[in-house]
This record gives sequence, C-alpha cells and structure tokens, in this order.
Amino acid sequence: MVNVFLDTEIFKSKNFNFKNYLFQRLINATADNLITVYITDIVKHEVESKIKENLFEELKEKRYEKITKDLKILRNIDDFDNVFNIDFDIVYKKLLESFSAFLIDVKAVVLPSDKVLMGEVFRRYFTGELPFSNKKKSEFPDAVSLLALEDWFKEKNQSITVLSNDNDLKNFCQKIDFFDHEHSLESFFNTIAKDKIYIHEFLVHVYDALQEEICFDIVDCVNDSVFTLDSDGGNVNFAQVNEVSIEEDPYIIDYEYDEINQNQGVATIAFTAMFLINANVSVVDYNSSPYDKEEHKFLFLNYEDRDISDLIRIPIVIEVRCTHHEKQETEIINIIINEEEPIPISIVEKWSY
Repeated sequence: MVNVFLDTEIFKSKNFNFKNYLFQRLINATADNLITVYITDIVKHEVESKIKENLFEELKEKRYEKITKDLKILRNIDDFDNVFNIDFDIVYKKLLESFSAFLIDVKAVVLPSDKVLMGEVFRRYFTGELPFSNKKKSEFPDAVSLLALEDWFKEKNQSITVLSNDNDLKNFCQKIDFFDHEHSLESFFNTIAKDKIYIHEFLVHVYDALQEEICFDIVDCVNDSVFTLDSDGGNVNFAQVNEVSIEEDPYIIDYEYDEINQNQGVATIAFTAMFLINANVSVVDYNSSPYDKEEHKFLFLNYEDRDISDLIRIPIVIEVRCTHHEKQETEIINIIINEEEPIPISIVEKWSY
C-alpha cells in the first residue's frame, strides 16, 4: 500500500478538474487498495477557497465580463443565452460538489490539524526552521499540514509520499526519514510504476479484472490444441472444453517496460486452470483383439470409438500489455497452453486377456 499526501498546489495545477485522467488513476488505484490518499482539513479548506478565488476573481472580474461584452451579439442566439446569465453561487456550489465527490471516490483520509502545537509552529516560524524559510504568513497552512502529517505517520510507523511543487515542502520532506517527495502527479506515478511490490499488486488486480476474458481466450486456445491419450494404444479424434475454472492466485513471472513509453509494459503471468474436457477417442479393444499365447503378443489390434470426459489441470502462461494504474487499458497479447506440449487425456480401463 502506497500512502500519498496531496498538497493544495496539486489540485490547482490541474485547474481543479477532477475528471483529469491522473485524478482518475488515483481513484482506480484506491479502488484496488493500492494507494491511500491523505489530505489535511487545512488543504480541504484551502482548495475550497482557491476554487472560489479562481471562479470569482479570474473568471468573473476578468474573463467573463470581457467575453460577455465582446460577444454580446451571441445574445441573439437562444443556445448561448445561458452564457450571459450565469449564477456564480450555483457554479461555485457545483464545483465544491465535484471536489467532495472526488474525495469520496478517492477514499481520501482527511487528517485533523487541531492536535498540532501552535507553540511549535511559531517557534519554527521565528527561527526560520523548516518548513518555514522566509517567514511568510502564507507558509502557515503548509507548516501546520506537514506537522500534522508528521505526527500521524510517526505514530503509525508508516511512510508517505508528499506531492507538492513547493520547494520548502520538498526540503522539509528531505529531513524526515519516512517522508518522500514528488513534485507532481506525473512524477509520482512514474516513480511507483518502478516499484516492484506496487507493480506486482497492480498486476494481480489486472489479472482479476481480466478473469472473464482470460477464461474465454484460453478455452479457444485449448480447443485448438493437440490432445493425446496418456496411455498406450489410442488416439484422440476430437476434444472440446465443457467447463473451465481458475481457482489459484497468479504468479507474476516477469514485467518488461516499454522502451518508448515507460508508462506501459508487458507482464508475464502464470497460473493453472481446471478444464472439464469432453472427447471422442479411439482406444484399443484388447478383449476383441486376437492374442497369441505362445508368442505372447497380439496378432493385431482392434479399436473402438468412445466418448469420454476428463477433468484436467493445465498450466497457462499469458502475456498482457498494460498501462500502469489502468486495469481497463489492458490487452492479452499471447497465451501459452501446457508449455506448448500436447495435452494428455486420461482414460482408465481394465483389460482381460
């Protein structure tokens, strides 16, 4: 499990667009219990404040008035009438709802800041100790958030990656053993994509998500395979899968990154599947075959066709091309059945001579 803290600037850098594909990747990763997202109550209030600031100051005072003035001819078209009648309170409410929905979707843990000792915050402020540098009042929210974060994860004895493009936060993280730092969502995903434990867990979820497709594809491959009888004296005329089940966890054999796009790669996954095979076979009928007792051999062999069923375990290896953190963006590119050897079917008979 990877813990990650989102600073206010991360939301601002994506223009508070919670449909952004990187935010969606966070949602997907948390749904698979690969990542836990943390913010503080301070960050939550800051984001809500920044949304309002951007909406009212930038849009209303600068862009909106200019657009409505320069393009007032559009008032003559009913389809554009809403542009000139925007209720900003409603828009702000909708944007806050989007933020709240994102926090729910990403299962964000909102840490309280009320346990941070303000005396310690002011001591750091007046001495210029990290996370303060220039004794700016604007650094207070970040300082309280980081100290709340430090207390929480020190108590939990866990590590966390702090996402922020603020240099003071970066320098603070470098002083804390259990803090890592990334300057953006892009750099964060690039880093964890190289973590073997994370990739292994992600690929297990890819495997789980592909179960239905895997079953469908391997049935086709098994039906096209060569079958043999595991006993002497017989041939398989026809064989077909009747049922298939995959009951064991997969083995992640290998993962190779794409040389051009490091956000993609090919995983080799091994597992065993259980198949119920219906087959028609030609088997030796020793009872009707003439036997020379003096020579101790059959003069010739008679065959008979029989319909049989056999429950067999077959090792499977699949190669899957996937995009990190996106189970939906996966493709099975190769399937190896029974190590490319003929599949043996068992038939148990008792013969009398």
